[in-house]
Amino acid sequence: MKDGIIVGTAPGRERWLNDFMESIKLPCIVLTVDGYELGKIKWAYENTNLDRFIFLQDSIVIRNNELLSSIFNVPGSACLMCDPDHYGSYLGLYERSVLDKVGIPVANTKSDAIKYEWEWTKKYAAACSNFDHPLNLNHQIVYTVYKHGRDNMLYVNDLYEKWKGDWGQINHS
Repeated sequence: MKDGIIVGTAPGRERWLNDFMESIKLPCIVLTVDGYELGKIKWAYENTNLDRFIFLQDSIVIRNNELLSSIFNVPGSACLMCDPDHYGSYLGLYERSVLDKVGIPVANTKSDAIKYEWEWTKKYAAACSNFDHPLNLNHQIVYTVYKHGRDNMLYVNDLYEKWKGDWGQINHS
């Protein structure tokens, strides 16, 4: 089985990516393709032979690389953030075989990406035959921390610091 780590970034986010790259000690593929998070997931699906991959955003700082590598020990798929729901911020371990079943939608706008973070990730998790939360990732949440030119919601746990710039942007009902 071929496993890997995919990191999504975009032009203009070099400071975020630099923080991430200074924190990770594992090999990873950094993508700057269009389509928000789903564009990067789709690129990894279409352009690699990875059976499974962890998707991370550039706005994460890895606090424990051993914990990160341990995620590959679980069978199937795994969620790394459950806020606002499973696969919050699209963070998690994805399987090619499940992506074959559910497909990957196109996010043309940030609103699309936020909507699919709720809708598509639920569909993905429901299609998994093996779905796990391999780490106890209770977060400390700090609101409105300024970093790299924006206000952020900051999630902190043993595995990572996640700097989130968009939260509460759309009605999910």
